[in-house]
Amino acid sequence: MLASNSKIPMFLSLPSWGVMLIGLQCLYLIFELSFKARLVDSVVVADPDYFEYLSHVGRLLSGAGCTLLVFSLLRKWKTNNQAARISGHLVAAFIAFPTVYYGQEAIINSLVEKSSAEQRMHAQHISLLKRGLATNVVVFKDIEFAPEDIERPEARTFINTIGFSVFFAPAYIDSVVENSDPILKQLAKHQANERLPEVYAEYLEARERVSGLSHQYNEANQNYYRQADEIEETARGIWRDAYLELQAQWEEKDRGNQGDSLREGFDRLYDRLELYFIARARCDGFGQKACLQHVNQEYNEQVKSSFGQQVAPEYWCKPVQTRETHVMQGGQFVEKQLGGGYDCSARHRTYIRDQFLKLQGVSSFQYATFKDFVASAEVAAEVRSQLAEKDIRMPANYRLRDHESFINGVESELIRQLKQRFIDQAKSRFDAAIPPELGTEAFIAHPGVQLPLKEALGVESRTTPVPLNLSEKAFRDTILVARIEQSLAAERARLMVKTAYYADGEPYAEDGKLYVRSVLIPPVAMGLSLFFGLLNLVSLLAISFNKFGMGHRAAATGRYVLLAIIIVLPIAFSSQIAQTAPFQRIVEETQESLGWGRYLVVWLTSLQPAIYPIGDAFADTLGLFDSQGVDQP
Repeated sequence: MLASNSKIPMFLSLPSWGVMLIGLQCLYLIFELSFKARLVDSVVVADPDYFEYLSHVGRLLSGAGCTLLVFSLLRKWKTNNQAARISGHLVAAFIAFPTVYYGQEAIINSLVEKSSAEQRMHAQHISLLKRGLATNVVVFKDIEFAPEDIERPEARTFINTIGFSVFFAPAYIDSVVENSDPILKQLAKHQANERLPEVYAEYLEARERVSGLSHQYNEANQNYYRQADEIEETARGIWRDAYLELQAQWEEKDRGNQGDSLREGFDRLYDRLELYFIARARCDGFGQKACLQHVNQEYNEQVKSSFGQQVAPEYWCKPVQTRETHVMQGGQFVEKQLGGGYDCSARHRTYIRDQFLKLQGVSSFQYATFKDFVASAEVAAEVRSQLAEKDIRMPANYRLRDHESFINGVESELIRQLKQRFIDQAKSRFDAAIPPELGTEAFIAHPGVQLPLKEALGVESRTTPVPLNLSEKAFRDTILVARIEQSLAAERARLMVKTAYYADGEPYAEDGKLYVRSVLIPPVAMGLSLFFGLLNLVSLLAISFNKFGMGHRAAATGRYVLLAIIIVLPIAFSSQIAQTAPFQRIVEETQESLGWGRYLVVWLTSLQPAIYPIGDAFADTLGLFDSQGVDQP
């Protein structure tokens, strides 16, 4: 019977709550180890939100670990009252979990809020230092890593914990402050090297697209040149048609003899108008209406016989301009307008002559030759009107003096129309108003081509044009590095400002607090996670000690010895990095600020790399704690 019982698995001999507690602790340890592995991987964080995520998860796990520890202590509570047991565990959970969850947050917030402007400024430089170490751009003397070593947990743990140490040993920040600009430049080059294959492939794709557009543009340009070559002949044809029509007009109207007849016609009109205005002025008193009717009827008959159309009498009246004056009225000066209306007297001979010539469609009584006729304002206005119907716009002061000037003017207008059609077609084909007659280089350099190219490559639009013949190395040096340096400009600006700008209420106060959190959260979260994880591990082992027949005192002794070994051994036999002179000097510098807390850095740096592979395997297998927020340098 005893032999049979010895083969029963250990957990079947435990109470059901004990089995559940062991399961919860095992599950907790899996999450805890996975979280610590991802915490080590977060050497460089892309944005503050990821730190909040890490802080939140770390506090959740620490609260859960503390709660399970309390449950393991309550396991020894001897009572047959199940309601009391359940109530006791619930009360313990409601006390332990919030205490640790919010307590850890309160500690971090207190440190952040109490941080000085100098510490916030230093935290930003520490962030730069960590990124420099993570990319091998910055090295400590005697702690140099090969590029492939940066991926090892020893190096990543060191980078995370060294930031915490340097935060409390600000003397080591001075060299980072002095060399922040070169470090940023080196970081830009490092990132450029990492991203070069992907971005250069995008450049090659963009180059192919632009090459295709250039081929289409050259074809359109050739068609433009063919049409432009035909414009001179078109312009000469328009001149020929206009000239022949003017000749016909000259011959038909016999303008060479018309001057005298026009002058005689005007003299007759003027005499009649003078008599008309006198007669109209005499129509007064009784019978005025009948008088005016008779006078106007006679006027209309004479005018219609002269011009073939009715012309209102007011057409010959000169408008009288209004003017303002001040007159005395009611004991004070008031503004009054004088004039206005029309002056219908025959004394304005010059005005009546101009109105007469306007009706005749000429500006003078005499065109001695056909050349004078062609050069007249009336003919020019008529030709401009005819050309405007073909969207050929000639200047208002233009005169048809010779056929070459006419042809040149028409050619320039036809070229304008052709260019506008080309640009309209380019808008639909290339999404840009690209003019014709550009060479290949000028087409590639045109903003309409460069802007989408720069947007695709993430290049500042105001920079010089992006060439399309760059080798991979030339692309990195001239385009990609400049693009990354541009993205680091805001960070460079913050690094260069005065420390006072990070004080409470100043422009960079909140940014400084975020950087302080980025320095404090990883080591604090890592330390608390290890602490509660190890206590839960020891609690699990204690159950094993009891079940293997060890007495209560022996089991307790074994538990405490194991805990002491886990705490002391990594400090006494620290990792190779922790034994280096630079690391030891930094730890000594933090003695005044941290006291015994400085050994936390040594403990983390030595222990965390040893357990990292287990947590990393769990995290990868179960897909826990995605590290997409981490900016992989």
